[in-house]
Amino acid sequence: MKTRCVIEFHDKCLKLSSWIKGPAGFSLQFVDVLEIEGKTPEQISADLLSWRKSKKIAGQNALALVSRQNAILRTLHLPSTDPLELKSMIALQAVTQIPYSPEEVVFDYLAFPSEQAGYTQVIIIILPKSVVSQILHILSKAAFKVDAISITSLGIMKYVAAKKRPSGIVYAAIDFDRTQSEICVGQGANFLHSRIISLGTADVASNQEEFLKQIDLTASVLKKEKLLSAIKEIYCVGDVAQLSPFADVLKKEYQMEVFIIDSHQLTNAKGLAQVFEQGYSLSAVLAEGVSQDKIKLNFIPAEMLSLQISQERFWQWVRLAVIGIGLAGSLVYALQIPFIQKQNYLNQVQSKIKAVKKETDEINKKYRSFDNMNQAVGQRVIVVDVISEIYKILPDDISIINLTMTNGREISLQGLSKESDQVNQLQQGMLSSSIFEGVNLEYVNRRATQEGDINYFKLSAKIKGAQ
Repeated sequence: MKTRCVIEFHDKCLKLSSWIKGPAGFSLQFVDVLEIEGKTPEQISADLLSWRKSKKIAGQNALALVSRQNAILRTLHLPSTDPLELKSMIALQAVTQIPYSPEEVVFDYLAFPSEQAGYTQVIIIILPKSVVSQILHILSKAAFKVDAISITSLGIMKYVAAKKRPSGIVYAAIDFDRTQSEICVGQGANFLHSRIISLGTADVASNQEEFLKQIDLTASVLKKEKLLSAIKEIYCVGDVAQLSPFADVLKKEYQMEVFIIDSHQLTNAKGLAQVFEQGYSLSAVLAEGVSQDKIKLNFIPAEMLSLQISQERFWQWVRLAVIGIGLAGSLVYALQIPFIQKQNYLNQVQSKIKAVKKETDEINKKYRSFDNMNQAVGQRVIVVDVISEIYKILPDDISIINLTMTNGREISLQGLSKESDQVNQLQQGMLSSSIFEGVNLEYVNRRATQEGDINYFKLSAKIKGAQ
């Protein structure tokens, strides 16, 4: 029977939910919280193993959720609707939006149509690669197979959408946790923004003034992103009795409808009541566990995904070898039995061979898909090198809007800049680079916009030594 574990990582604790699939979908088995403050990754892995054994959880599949506190979020409006063109533009924009090198981070994104014709709204979420690597290490040592790594914000939005689905309405959801809260903004099923507030359930009553101050700071960020005026409703997720007075204050403060989603009125899964009594929020681990939706974000790095594929391929070869040895033994034994019985036995062996051949064909088909995936991953190495080099030499005033590579060697780079000397500086930087050669400035066009004159330019170059 298929099982699933959802594990939410925080600095001080892990939130856990275990699910089992039945005819009606996934049903909740266990909920728990493990305190991990001050513990090493090896100790956390050991605690997870002990938890699995105590709950008798045999399944290995897990979805990991990273706290929004560890993520960097950026909103972009890009002048394209073509998926391939958007992919290259997003890859360039991601590394220019953060104070880290491309090798230190992993990112994924959500894209949906913008209100402006010909544009796409993109939400880029960036995580430190060290955080992702540590999560994979901990879960691997605890004998889990990680299907995906996502963030808590999407789980909270799924939880709210399942309880209240305001189709087409922009709304804010405040998820009240023990020591912190998370504010998420969405429109229908689309995730738009989120932010962590370092105040939790206990602060709603005892430190209400500071709580409102932090919400005001979030409102200023939303105003900058042009989302504040669009919000029509607020949803508070937590205990109704505890949040009702605060919901009235929010309604008066922001002059909009405020609703409470009572997260405590849930199934009687083992451990659920105890976790709620401690003040923890379980919105994300509960929503992602029961959800049948495809995971929209996955931060497992390509090279680690390739390693998982290689390991799976190895064990498939081992299984094939065992089958082959078994068949060889059967054939040897068949030669030793009386001739009158041999023909019947060989017929049985041939039937087994046909069955195994069918299985082998299916595995070979999977191998081909693995090879295609590995080739795609391998090609990304060159792209990362190119992006990393451009990131190092890119002047602050320049924004890259498109980067294309053909024949694995020739690149075309388009961008915009307010000052033409910045374009010349970029060209000189590429000429001095150890990666590029044959750098040519194709054109520079100056255009008038609402924000002033902008230089649109195009550079072409070749990658040294690429075949």
